[in-house]
Amino acid sequence: AEPNAETSSEMRRQLRVKPVSLLADDAADSSGPATEPPSEPAADSGKNEKSADAAEETADAKATEPAQTPAEPAEPEMNLRPLEEVADQIRQQLTRERATATIDAIFSALAGDLTAYAEDRAVWQARGDSGQPEPVAPDLEKIAEKQGLVAEQSDWIAAPAAAEAGGIGGSFEFVPDPGSRFGIRQQRWLEMIFAEGSIALRPITSRDAEGNRYFSWKQAEQEERVPSFAEARETVEKAWRIVEARPLAQQRAAEIAAAAAERSLPETVGKEQAEAVRTVGPFTWLTQGSAGFGAPPRISQPKDLVFPGEAFMQAVFATPAGMSTSAFNEPQTRGPAIG
Repeated sequence: AEPNAETSSEMRRQLRVKPVSLLADDAADSSGPATEPPSEPAADSGKNEKSADAAEETADAKATEPAQTPAEPAEPEMNLRPLEEVADQIRQQLTRERATATIDAIFSALAGDLTAYAEDRAVWQARGDSGQPEPVAPDLEKIAEKQGLVAEQSDWIAAPAAAEAGGIGGSFEFVPDPGSRFGIRQQRWLEMIFAEGSIALRPITSRDAEGNRYFSWKQAEQEERVPSFAEARETVEKAWRIVEARPLAQQRAAEIAAAAAERSLPETVGKEQAEAVRTVGPFTWLTQGSAGFGAPPRISQPKDLVFPGEAFMQAVFATPAGMSTSAFNEPQTRGPAIG
């Protein structure tokens, strides 16, 4: 039976749509089996066959096109240097690592001895007058001589004097700090020793900017009190001399700063005092230092500047490059000429 015109028209519409659907969907993802289009009347068979052949050729061409593979990332160029150029650096690094391991082992043994002594002494004090002899503290002189260390013991000292003395007074240690950007921060030795609630006979390790390592502990502490004049005579006399010398020091520093405007500071002070000239910096007025995130900035404490203070920083940063000035530090114990 011949299909009527309405049926033939519907079939032609299906054939015209199907190649487009094949190109958009089946060519991209032909997951199902291909189906033959229904047969057309004899009058349209040639035209339909050409359309079907064109669609098949297009699909075959797309199927046979090679898939584009992403370009492989270029390998980073390796910068290799001959062994003889880095041999000294390698030896220095190995030497530092061995020295660090040795010092860590010595400090660990010292910490064990000190902790044992502190426990024995605490038990002895708790028993009161039991007739037992007082435990003997570790012999620092003997240990230091055997291990190649330097042993020192201070007299009663306050935090400002310890900081001004330098050495261990300016040392620090790295401690964990989850709030810090790097997970650690620097804790000053002064904080570990003089902080409220710090414990006596607790082993403390620290280091300074020059790479020196320190092992220390607090033996005892005294509460703040008003000393007698006999006890404070030396301190009072020293403070009086500092106060009386301030005008002379300020005048001399101003003279040096004025003369340094035409020549360098070493040339201005002469050979006898040239060793007292220090190159400091660069440094900033304020710094966050090793404090944790959110901590307020504080005044920088550059090396060779003792408690510079706000007035000192203001004088330094208000002086143009190439000019000179003078200013006292915060406690007004030093008034250097700055150029």
